Amino acid sequence: MSTNTTEPVLVADAGAVRTLTFNNPGRLNAFDAAGFRALTKALDDAASD
Repeated sequence: MSTNTTEPVLVADAGAVRTLTFNNPGRLNAFDAAGFRALTKALDDAASD
């Protein structure tokens, strides 16, 4: 679970549910390269879990 609030994608687990939250409020959660990489990693991690 990600607890660093500066990450572009936050990950929270609650039982069998994993929530991914875009975290770029300064740009209204605009998607950029860092966000894409973070989302890809979070989805890969979820797939292997």
